[in-house]
Formats: sequence, structure tokens, C-alpha cells
Amino acid sequence: MQLRENRINTNPSDGLQIGSEFAIKEFDSPLTIDGTSDEDMKRDQSEVEIEVPRRIFEVNTVFDKKDRDRRFMSNKITTSRYNCLTFLPKNMFEQLSKMANFYFLIMGLMELYKPISDSNGLPIMLLPLSFVMSVAMIKDLLEDNSRKKADHADNIQLVECCPRGEHAFREMR
Repeated sequence: MQLRENRINTNPSDGLQIGSEFAIKEFDSPLTIDGTSDEDMKRDQSEVEIEVPRRIFEVNTVFDKKDRDRRFMSNKITTSRYNCLTFLPKNMFEQLSKMANFYFLIMGLMELYKPISDSNGLPIMLLPLSFVMSVAMIKDLLEDNSRKKADHADNIQLVECCPRGEHAFREMR
């Protein structure tokens, strides 16, 4: 029921003059700035306002009847890079894409060619390379194993969800 006046400084190009006065009406004030009642103001606003229908969004609703039994993607978290079949090829590719490892691999393969080898065709350079790559593989395997454990811990936590056909949230895995 209070009426307070404030001064604003606006840009003249906005249509308001610099230093123009305005009033802010708080709840259920009987009069507005120009002295009209709330009913007159509401009547004027109703002529100007466009009524927009509320949007209702239903969670897990499939709108096509033929896709009603379609399964949604799971929310399973997977940050690990390897599985049992892909560990060796992926890790070898990652290790050999490092320039130093690739250089020592080429040098070790060149040692196998007797005319240019100083070790009489023995691949001596491949021993330190295989040691460095095997240590890196073990490190990557341990890191990936810890990622899998963290993923499993996240995936078994209870979460709130709204299953299809229900209208309330419940805890699920």
C-alpha cells in the first residue's frame, strides 16, 4: 500500500527523458500513479495482454504410438578407455604415437638390418624401449582400473527418477 518515487537516468533515444519520475506500486495499492483504480488498470491490461497457453511437458513420453515401447539410452557412466580386447592395440597405438617411442622403434628396426647395424643385427635398442613401454602400459592399466571402479561407484548410487507411466519420482539405480 506504499507508493515510492524514484528518479532514473535513461537515454533520450529510449523515449524516456533524463531524470523522469516513476513510481513503483506495492501489493494491493488502491491507486496507481495517474490516480486510476486497480480495476481500471486491470481492464486496460486485459485488452493489451495476449494470453499464452501453458506448456506441459511430460517426462519419458514417446509421442509416436509405434515407438511406445522404445527404450531410452541408459545413464551409465563410462570414463574408462580400455576393455580386455582393446587394451593392447589401443595402448600400443598411444605409446607409439609419442615421438620419442616411435623414434626408438625405428632405430631398433634399423638395427635388425646388418649392413647398417653397429650391433651386428641384434636389436639392442628395443630392450630399453620395451621396458619404457611396459612400465607405461602398467601405469595406464592401473589408472584405467581405478576409473572403472569410480564409474561403478557412480553407477550404483540411488537417484530419483520418474519411470514411464508413473507420475511421481522414486529412487532407483
